[in-house]
Amino acid sequence: MKNKILISVFLVSICIFYSFRDMLNSNENNAVNSPVLYQQDSFIIGAMHNSRDANYNYLRDTLNFNFWHTYTAPNQESEVFGWPELYSNLPLTNDWLENPVSNYSSDIRERMALNNTKNLRTLIDRPKFQYLAFGQRSDYQCEKEDKVDPDYWFYSYYNSVDNDSSINDIQDFTKGSGEYVKQCLYNHSTPGANAQMLFYSLKGNLEQVNNFWQAPWVGDGKYEWYIMPRIRIDTAFANNPLNQEIEVCKIITTNRVGDSLMQVIKVKNFKASDDSIYNGKYLENFYSRLGASITNLQVPVSNWFNDSAKFGINDTHSKVDFKVFWYDKCDMWIDRIRVENQPAHRMITLHDSIVEEWIRAEVEDIAMAEVNAGNSSPFKFYIEEFEMNHLPCIGYLNKKIIDYSRGRFSLMVNYNHDLLKVFIPNSYDTLFSARQIKKYLVDSAALKEVFTECYGLEGWNNTIHGGGRESYVPNTLYNGTDYQPAQGLLVYKTSPQNYDTWLQEHFDNYKIKGNEYTHIFKLSDEISKLADIPFLNLAQAHMWRSPGHILKEPSNEEISLMNNLAISYGARGILYFAWPSSNESFDTSEVYSRGITNTDDSPRRQNVYGQNKWQGIINYNKVLKKWGPYIMSFDNASRTSYIYRNPTERNLMSDNTFIDKLEAFPARGMRRIRFLILPILSLKQIIQFTFRQHFLKKNM
Repeated sequence: MKNKILISVFLVSICIFYSFRDMLNSNENNAVNSPVLYQQDSFIIGAMHNSRDANYNYLRDTLNFNFWHTYTAPNQESEVFGWPELYSNLPLTNDWLENPVSNYSSDIRERMALNNTKNLRTLIDRPKFQYLAFGQRSDYQCEKEDKVDPDYWFYSYYNSVDNDSSINDIQDFTKGSGEYVKQCLYNHSTPGANAQMLFYSLKGNLEQVNNFWQAPWVGDGKYEWYIMPRIRIDTAFANNPLNQEIEVCKIITTNRVGDSLMQVIKVKNFKASDDSIYNGKYLENFYSRLGASITNLQVPVSNWFNDSAKFGINDTHSKVDFKVFWYDKCDMWIDRIRVENQPAHRMITLHDSIVEEWIRAEVEDIAMAEVNAGNSSPFKFYIEEFEMNHLPCIGYLNKKIIDYSRGRFSLMVNYNHDLLKVFIPNSYDTLFSARQIKKYLVDSAALKEVFTECYGLEGWNNTIHGGGRESYVPNTLYNGTDYQPAQGLLVYKTSPQNYDTWLQEHFDNYKIKGNEYTHIFKLSDEISKLADIPFLNLAQAHMWRSPGHILKEPSNEEISLMNNLAISYGARGILYFAWPSSNESFDTSEVYSRGITNTDDSPRRQNVYGQNKWQGIINYNKVLKKWGPYIMSFDNASRTSYIYRNPTERNLMSDNTFIDKLEAFPARGMRRIRFLILPILSLKQIIQFTFRQHFLKKNM
């Protein structure tokens, strides 16, 4: 591979590791601090769902993994699976959502104890937390965008009335806490004369249309939805018996194609009975009364918001909306429209005692019980990638975990940068800053690490998406027929020179059908430093083919390169996605995937290009294990990464570090060493350093 790729981000960091190794060895025993609250104490190496190695044949001794993980799901129809039995891939019969924790706690603790004897930390994926963390809640703000938190602009409307007369956006200090609300004062002389739609055309309107995910409990069609407008009205008017049948407003909910559910809210809906006294406070759940039933503020379990699998989170014509028509017959103040599904409603709104006990018992009776028994294996609780409206539940659950564990545990999540913003119009052109992501994930949800993925080596046919999302391999690696999905070959061959150029451009370009790696790793690094939390990388080591999601299988060299880049931006762990494979025959009529092992869980000793994938992972992990203590000794305050071939970053490196110059020379006579491993193994021979005088004085 060309020097322009070799002298990349990872080169600078690896140079430092190896050149300063002797200096660090003297302090190696002190490189890793004793564990403190939320502090990761060693470099992570593992693979998702590696529990499939049921007899622990390979995890620790062969692959140098120090992590164990198994995926789970809540018991919704066919998606029923918890942890496996010991030394088996058969699921525990009692580990499911509705079962009391006491029915299976001993089995889960036994697994953690076994993992401890194997020197494996346990990433704790649990069915109950899958259900709870993927609850969804959105607060759509009624006031105009300039009154909304600018970091949540997508939760406002394109059209919102403020006429400086009867309808105004004000801060409510009377019955509220100073939040902006829409104040609507009715026309006393001609009630109804100013009746109108207050707001409509929601900006981020794709949060309820994701009905067809392979993990349906994460999507939008699995649970009922609750529409909860936060409204108050004048107390004197509300408590007047003559006004009970007067309409206050109408809530209109529309789905993707524009079908509507309408709910009229009358004055009497603010009171539990005729004899009740309304106190003027905001309500978000209204009383169903005779002659004024509340029936259309709950959408039952269905695909009502979106009944077409052809459309989903990338639909540019969605008509989903939550709007309010004011009748101008009563003074009204409205804050927002809350939309949440059943798990969110149970956990956050109703504070369901059963749910609360689930959380307490999973934390105290399982994880903390093992820690208190001297087991160091339990690491953190875990869920997969999520959308923006999952964050309220993620945050609520995480804070409960932290509280019940007295700071020992938290919830680790897989943060997909693009999925978080996919509901926003033109989301591809919208980039969140590190400050915003810190606000969403760390400040609001109390997350304790940035665990992110970038599956950028796609495998599309070059005629789809206008081209540009296909992937290539050098013809020195594979020189067969282009693009053969039935053989798992989701690639096009090209010359090594053209491959180098394609790979470099796709690593660098974020918005030109690029692979996003440089952007994602830089952003993750910035978040890590800004919040002073670790950055962990979920590495693409797999092939995947399903409708809407196609990835080529990375070569061994590409896996090493992607991981080295992540490490150069401060990654303190590599977790491969994923251990297992599916669909042995590459049947193109079904989903298929390939991971580290075959479909029968045996080592995958040959990838689709003929390379020994298993041995490639083993070889690379040996290097990771050696690097681990040195990487963990770095701190965010003094750690910086530069792309040497970029003139601006090269100058910054020269101005802000002890290094003035790096030079690379061809390494001759080493043809048998794979080209991406070459610079790692021979850095002392091919790199020349010119150190500043004060650096030498400081370290002599």
